[in-house]
Amino acid sequence: MDLLKGGTWVTASENGKVLCLLNGAFIKHRPLDNYPISRGQVILDYFLYSNADQFVNEYSFTGIEPFTLIILEADQLLELRWDGLNYSLSNLSITEPHIWSSVTLYSDDTMLARESWFKDWLQKYPFYSSKEIIDFHRFGGTGNTFNDLLMSRDDGYKTVSISSIKKMEADIIFF
Repeated sequence: MDLLKGGTWVTASENGKVLCLLNGAFIKHRPLDNYPISRGQVILDYFLYSNADQFVNEYSFTGIEPFTLIILEADQLLELRWDGLNYSLSNLSITEPHIWSSVTLYSDDTMLARESWFKDWLQKYPFYSSKEIIDFHRFGGTGNTFNDLLMSRDDGYKTVSISSIKKMEADIIFF
């Protein structure tokens, strides 16, 4: 829970829904001085709707800074992007691994490099465990803490946590 604005960036529910929020949509945007609704509130509001289609058709995104929301529900993997004016909802393969990077923190070249690190890691670990996924997030990169997966920058931006959510048929394990 974000103590400042009351939202969150990752959650899993008892009914099997898993959501993760990233800052920005498609391109780095120029933030406004004040947004009336925190992006982190979007995840909490999502649970007021029965599914993603109802959410995107009935929710008002006006006044919310651009974001990317990853949604796992009912054996579907969805990517919802809000660019400040329009939303885009994409259905993704639930059987293939995916990686995302916040467009507000990384250049296009860095995001491509991170995707390359992920592909290389998948070659090394085609059958991976939660521990190996967490290790990838702890150690992935080239040793440049400005852009490595475990990021730490002089301006104060840094990775503050690594979370892993494993969804099985009847259980969700968060570690």
